[in-house]
Amino acid sequence: MSEQAEPRPTASGAPVEAEHPAPSLVRDMYWVVPLLSATLVVTVIFFYDLGWGASVAQVLSFPLGVAGFVASLLVVRHKDLVGPLVRKPNQARRVSALVAVAVLLAGSLTAFGLWRFGGWGGWSGKVRIGVNGELPGWSFPGGGHGDLVGFDVDVAKSLGNGMDFEAVLVPLGTGSREEALDSGLVDMVVANFSITDDREKLYDFSGPYFQDKPGVILHKGKQAQRIEDLKGSVVCVPAGARAAERFGAQLPDLQVTPGNGLADCMQKFCLGRDAVTAVSTDAVILQAYLPNWSCRDQIDGVQVLPGDEYYGVGLPRDSSPGLCRAVSDALRRFVQRGWDDSYEKHLHGIDKRGRRPSLLPSSRCDDRES
Repeated sequence: MSEQAEPRPTASGAPVEAEHPAPSLVRDMYWVVPLLSATLVVTVIFFYDLGWGASVAQVLSFPLGVAGFVASLLVVRHKDLVGPLVRKPNQARRVSALVAVAVLLAGSLTAFGLWRFGGWGGWSGKVRIGVNGELPGWSFPGGGHGDLVGFDVDVAKSLGNGMDFEAVLVPLGTGSREEALDSGLVDMVVANFSITDDREKLYDFSGPYFQDKPGVILHKGKQAQRIEDLKGSVVCVPAGARAAERFGAQLPDLQVTPGNGLADCMQKFCLGRDAVTAVSTDAVILQAYLPNWSCRDQIDGVQVLPGDEYYGVGLPRDSSPGLCRAVSDALRRFVQRGWDDSYEKHLHGIDKRGRRPSLLPSSRCDDRES
């Protein structure tokens, strides 16, 4: 057994307890390092996944900050963690404690600020996502209890999973997507919503997650390799679809008849109503819809026209950049991990070459004009 230090007498002769050696800086780090490590882990989680990671960071930031502050005070002021207070801690211990407090406090304030002042948007609970609801392969009743299934439905659900909210699907006609965003009926749109210069002046976008080309359906024996080849035709275009805008720019004299959705255009084409002789919208939409055409024997298939369409997730104008980035991050994970499976499941048999975007989805909110 080691001998205990003898009390030394004071000038008056009264004994004084021997001083215990102050704990070393290394011993202090046993308490500070775990707290710093926990803060680092929360930070990494936050940047790895802005959805649920943000929620975790926000929840843990405050208790971590308090714990770090208390532990750092103990390091500064105590000889050991149960002993009497040290009146004059050495400089190294004070510096280490101040660094610990500063790091933990900065992490706490950052997480709180991201939550309070925009961050990734603070979405939780139920989020309303507009989908078409009438397009086979994209969003169409086919699941149990009439649930919607399709490629766009998978995109919407993947956003919910990635950002920790419940996706509530709201069926929208092609012509009502923009109105639904304007009125607040939906929080975002995932409905074959093409990213265009004009739309980006009115809405924010994350994407693209799909690339398509214009398509047209004509009666057997007729061919169209260019928009100019449609001259003399009466083309039905679903209201709100990009085809009408495209035709108006490249072939102003072409007679375009709006349809109340693709099903309405199909009926006009098959029954010869309104003198319709062609139907146009995006090629993959037409190809996925072909099995539902009542007059399949009257057509040779979908003819693809020059041009490109890039589908993105539409958001209300002036959405926070953090929200746009969070949507883009979740969308990017879908393109990397779930895109192929979803395509094979819902759009099987349609050539997918050139459909997957060559560039991964990105936030387009950061590029908007201030």
